Amino acid sequence: MNVPAVLGVIRALRKPEICVPHCVVDTFGDIPVPLERAFKQHQTTPPDIRAIVLDKDNCIAIPDQNVVHSTCKERLGDMINAFSRSQILIVSNSSGLNAKDHDGSKAADLERATGLPVLRHAQPKPACGPEILSHFGRTVTDPRQVVVIGDRLFTDVALASSMGSRSIWVRRGVVPDSGPVTRLEHWLLSFLQRRGVEAPNEWKSP
Repeated sequence: MNVPAVLGVIRALRKPEICVPHCVVDTFGDIPVPLERAFKQHQTTPPDIRAIVLDKDNCIAIPDQNVVHSTCKERLGDMINAFSRSQILIVSNSSGLNAKDHDGSKAADLERATGLPVLRHAQPKPACGPEILSHFGRTVTDPRQVVVIGDRLFTDVALASSMGSRSIWVRRGVVPDSGPVTRLEHWLLSFLQRRGVEAPNEWKSP
């Protein structure tokens, strides 16, 4: 059972706006860099973005693989050039999650393959926000300075909402996914958008 996804459905039913992203792109390669361009329609002054949280499975890599997908390498390189490697954190519910990576070997393999830090976390997404902020330490003084990027509404976007951070949802992952959770997420977002439900806007305040 995909426990995080099930919990995500429950949270979405109680508070659906947590699953509405602040920015939607078709593919990872469509993410604008600088990232500030993704949010310019929401505010008149450029946002202060200091850190990026990246999903792994089907966002930058084929699920269960640690190699950055060829379609994501260029844009990931742009992000690394715009920030520093210490300001980018991979947060996965497979590699680095204590329940699935007991000895941290998967996270270590992913770090060697990407050159980026991978969070070791006790709580799965979307409940690991405090662990993410603890990792960044003084780099991040406000959760609004973090952008979460991923292909899952119930985990990645909900994580950003729970943290009070910005979110970028990648509509199509590196491999086609027509599973029941993905279909439910796409249907739910379309349903919410038709009814005018917007992403949480706490981060829009000064």
